[in-house]
Amino acid sequence: MLVAAIWAVSFSHLVHAQESEPYTQANAFAVFGEYSNTSSHIYLGESRQRKLASLGASYTRRLFRTENGELRFLIEWRPALEESDPITSITYASYTPASGWIYGFIQSVNSEKCTPGSGSTIFKYYRPGGGTFTAEGYDTISCYREWTYAQGLAPLGFQYAFRRHHELRPFLTGNAGTLFSTRPIPMADAGSFNFMFAFGAGVEFYRHDHQSVALEYRVNHISNKFTAPENPGIDSGLFRVIYSFGR
Repeated sequence: MLVAAIWAVSFSHLVHAQESEPYTQANAFAVFGEYSNTSSHIYLGESRQRKLASLGASYTRRLFRTENGELRFLIEWRPALEESDPITSITYASYTPASGWIYGFIQSVNSEKCTPGSGSTIFKYYRPGGGTFTAEGYDTISCYREWTYAQGLAPLGFQYAFRRHHELRPFLTGNAGTLFSTRPIPMADAGSFNFMFAFGAGVEFYRHDHQSVALEYRVNHISNKFTAPENPGIDSGLFRVIYSFGR
């Protein structure tokens, strides 16, 4: 009888300790914002100077935990994602003896740095009957950006958080999914359906036992895996701010 009473008291203390364990979220919902000011060749993508910005929501479910950490399953949804491509616009004029002045306009999605400006060139032509004449050609280069709206879903994600008994926790993240845009990105022949995956690390700070704020940096990749004629890909470094709540 005494042993049973001691066991019951110990069990009640254990249950109470588990229920009152601080800084834990078995199921959590979050909202986040993220931004990348440029892109470069990090590991797969070749497109440069692309910007990314998005607002999204996520759900995490704790799979298991150890003494010092916990593994979470992660799903992310981006209902509002914007991708920006640099555009080079060239207006030119040139002179030929047969056609006179020719005016034209060229617009292209730029993969390198666009430098605005204007210039002129002196052309020297030889007349069929002898002698020469000169004419001046010129061009003007302007640079601007074109933003494209997209939505993304990443249903395959995992997150491992360290120091689970502390209010400040570092964590690692990896996820994968798809992205649909209103027009092809990052260029006209690349397609509007893309795959997306990312790896990152961050720090989560628990404001209360079941509410946290996190800062994270991710390397994000977007490409169509050759489901379109061109597959330049985009590698971006994303900075993220996350607010989560759960029980």
